[in-house]
Amino acid sequence: MQENWNESALRLIVTGTRRDGRRRYDRQSKQALVKACLQPGVSLAGMALKHGV
Repeated sequence: MQENWNESALRLIVTGTRRDGRRRYDRQSKQALVKACLQPGVSLAGMALKHGV
């Protein structure tokens, strides 16, 4: 399986934390991660685990 995206460019940026502990992420970094997940052969669960989502 060949991955066409640069993993170092897919860092989720935390913009804040809510009272209940949930994190808020930067909109652009979320969009980049979703775009990477839409590539053929990419595991959505694997990407989520790698990026702590």
